[in-house]
Amino acid sequence: IGGCSTQSCSISRTRSRFRAKLDPRRMDRLTLTESQSARFERMLAVASRLASESGYDGVQMRTVAAEADVALGTLYRYFPSKEHLLVSALLRQISDLSDRLAVSPPRGAEPLERLNDVLRRANRALQRQHQFTVAVMRSLVSGDETVAPVVREVRELMASIILSALGSDQPTDRDLLVTQILQEVWMASLVAWISGVESASSVTRKLENAAELLLSDGPRAHDLATTVSHGGQR
Repeated sequence: IGGCSTQSCSISRTRSRFRAKLDPRRMDRLTLTESQSARFERMLAVASRLASESGYDGVQMRTVAAEADVALGTLYRYFPSKEHLLVSALLRQISDLSDRLAVSPPRGAEPLERLNDVLRRANRALQRQHQFTVAVMRSLVSGDETVAPVVREVRELMASIILSALGSDQPTDRDLLVTQILQEVWMASLVAWISGVESASSVTRKLENAAELLLSDGPRAHDLATTVSHGGQR
């Protein structure tokens, strides 16, 4: 779209997708037969298990194809690279989180409370699978252009989960910007955790601090910023 900044264009696209109620989890599966859908799920399940057991290097396309009982060519038709496969496995996990939230909605009377509950649940799922998370993060920053479409789906689905927790049926520019910033904070915090720079608990703490800063106004936000800048933990 000509004449808009990168950020404003991104917000506009996100709003359009959210309001159209697109399902970013579908991955063109609406056209799959029952047997094709079953193969799709087997390939994702095998990739997730191998990544959880042996990390990035343990996910070999030939092994995935053999254990999922599909031809190697079939695997590559669905997932053109290992990185695409692993990020798709992340998308499946976030999709599962979305399904769980539909059954057991986030707790809290206020948007910030509900948002923090969602972020804690998402973090617990990833932190229980350190090797899987490392494999996915390597795939996300691989530079493999085939991964871009599924990365967009991951971001859109996570944005829809955050917006739902905020109660934003008609999201404002601020709501959409909050979702983008929180996802960037999450990514940076996960990198710090998996690289051993910071503890697992720091991921949730940073997200909660960021959420409070983004959603709070006035003295409350100022007090939190002062506390964090002086090395305090909330």
